[in-house]
Amino acid sequence: MEELFEGKKISGPKARLCGRDDLRQAGIAPFSNHEALKWKDLEQEELINTQEAKFNRYCEIVDIFMKILGEEAFKKGIMLDDWLKE
Repeated sequence: MEELFEGKKISGPKARLCGRDDLRQAGIAPFSNHEALKWKDLEQEELINTQEAKFNRYCEIVDIFMKILGEEAFKKGIMLDDWLKE
C-alpha cells in the first residue's frame, strides 16, 4: 500500500504517510468525532487548534487511500461503493 501511495501523482507538496505522532493526534477531536472521509468538510471551529498543514495532509492521505482502494477493488471486479455500504 505504501508503494502505491508514494507512486501517486498529486498536486502541491507531497504528503507522507502518517507516523506514530500523527496517529496520536488523529485520536483526539476533531478526528475522533468524525469519519475520516468527512474530515475535509469540517468547519474551522471544529478543527480547534489543529495545524492546517497537518489537517490537509490527513485529508490528502485519506483521499489517496480511497483512490488506491477503488482501483484495486476494480481490478478484482469488486464494486467498492456497494461493498462499503454493506
